[in-house]
Amino acid sequence: TDDDDTIRAATDHEPITIDDEPPNGPIGIANQLELEDFRDLYLSPTVLSRATLGTKLCPADINDEDYDFAIELHSPSSLSTPDFEDCFRLVRFTSADHYKKCSLGWKPLAKRSEMLQPYMRYLVVKAKECDEVTGKEALRLAGFLSFLLLVDDDLTPVIYCYEIHIVPVDRRWGIGTHLMALMEEVGRSVGAHKAMLTLLLTNKDGSKFYDRLG
Repeated sequence: TDDDDTIRAATDHEPITIDDEPPNGPIGIANQLELEDFRDLYLSPTVLSRATLGTKLCPADINDEDYDFAIELHSPSSLSTPDFEDCFRLVRFTSADHYKKCSLGWKPLAKRSEMLQPYMRYLVVKAKECDEVTGKEALRLAGFLSFLLLVDDDLTPVIYCYEIHIVPVDRRWGIGTHLMALMEEVGRSVGAHKAMLTLLLTNKDGSKFYDRLG
């Protein structure tokens, strides 16, 4: 209803914890994989490459050779501290006000803890730019998507999108759509039956984004 603070895609109840998934089930097996094995099984180098992202992700007024994107797969333990802090700051920048406007409230310590759940996976987008002064290449965060593989109340395998955030200057070039497609492909490869997410109703831009995805 309009009085609810959140809406849920694909389900109307909270997923249960990963402990309820049999260790030999598809979700349990996938979550126990080392990061490299997970990437090799579910995300080929091709889908993480610049070629897959396509030239539509490069602004027309920027030289394609000087502006590039790369996608990295990470777990909380493989993310460097600076990268994690960049991700957290992006969440705070894009979402803190939305949380404050609903009953959930903005709780930075709880959000940090949520982002560091052991089985969380990150698709981190880095923009590679060439400094016009020094001529050196530099990488900066352009956005990220984080997801968990878990089971729902009825023991249905699902892939749950926890966060998707794009730096404002890097929006409108298809990065978010591409990240969602990658997540859904992982879900299909693992054997998840559906994709889920939670959207704050105060997040109007997010609502429009998911409406476009269908």
